[in-house]
Amino acid sequence: MEDWDANAEITFDCPHGMEILVITGAFSECDEEFSTQSWLRLPAGSETKIIAGEEGTVVWIKEYLAPLMAKAPHS
Repeated sequence: MEDWDANAEITFDCPHGMEILVITGAFSECDEEFSTQSWLRLPAGSETKIIAGEEGTVVWIKEYLAPLMAKAPHS
């Protein structure tokens, strides 16, 4: 979980994707408002700038890890 100060600007580079769930407060991303209990999914390879709400924002962030490489079958 992260606690963002009021009107903070946060940038993300998401090589493998991520999800952000608003616990309290709100934030905006690309002129869209996300309030309590809403979530944003960012696809792999995306970049974004988020602005926390006037009251600050508490969010839960799930970052996706790099996919595991499949092992070759044993011969």
